[in-house]
Amino acid sequence: MIQILDRISGRKAGTITVLLSFVLFLSGCSTARNTAASRFYHAGVAKYNTWFNGKQAYDKAVLAQEKAKKDNMLEIPDMFAIGDDKVLSVGTSDFDIAIEKAQKSIKLHSITAKPKKKDQDRQSAKDKEWQNRNEYNPFLWNAWMLMADAQAHKGEFLEAAGTYSYIAKLYESQPEIAAQALSRMAWCYSRLDWFYEADELFTRSSGMKTARQTGLDMAALKASALISQERYEESIPYLEKAITRRHNSRANRMREHYLLGQLYKETGRYD
Repeated sequence: MIQILDRISGRKAGTITVLLSFVLFLSGCSTARNTAASRFYHAGVAKYNTWFNGKQAYDKAVLAQEKAKKDNMLEIPDMFAIGDDKVLSVGTSDFDIAIEKAQKSIKLHSITAKPKKKDQDRQSAKDKEWQNRNEYNPFLWNAWMLMADAQAHKGEFLEAAGTYSYIAKLYESQPEIAAQALSRMAWCYSRLDWFYEADELFTRSSGMKTARQTGLDMAALKASALISQERYEESIPYLEKAITRRHNSRANRMREHYLLGQLYKETGRYD
């Protein structure tokens, strides 16, 4: 290698060296290998290549559904646009793109090979959890969620529930992810009128340890499911919490406050 580079001009030699180094780096980043470099590489490519384009298509379609939804404010409205069957046909082509991009991310960037194992005596509980994972690409759960969320927004609630179920199993050692999947699966069940199964899943997911914002998102799903069943008294505490979730838009927060006022009225809480 050195003899070859000696015969090439300095600039060209430098360029070739960089290219060869890059090729060697990529060869070490195969999904068949589970190293810090391969995880970093495939997480970045999955996020900024396929997933990013799918997420943009998904966000565009969700916004179109929000605009298409027309509430009768004399009635108790749905919390989410997809609680209204009339908007489920909106944005389908963009949701299809999101599903396709999510599937491509998973196919190209999933890392399932086990990492190098520490000595048994030196393994902590965290080490054992890491060793027992089913997926090692730290970003890929976002692609799975994108696919399931797009299916739900298309009104394919059974398909979405199946995908959420798979996510919960795939990430069962990571409660932050598994709880989100189970609560969204429960919401899909409620849209299919499988209320008993939905309640079981909501109970199961609420018992998992999650970040505060995740808990508020789950509260929003539970409130929506209870409201759709006219279980207004039960839904109020969940809606009161859900309104405060960080990424809730100002317009949606106002709408949910109005909905909360309606629920207070329905349950005789005039104060």
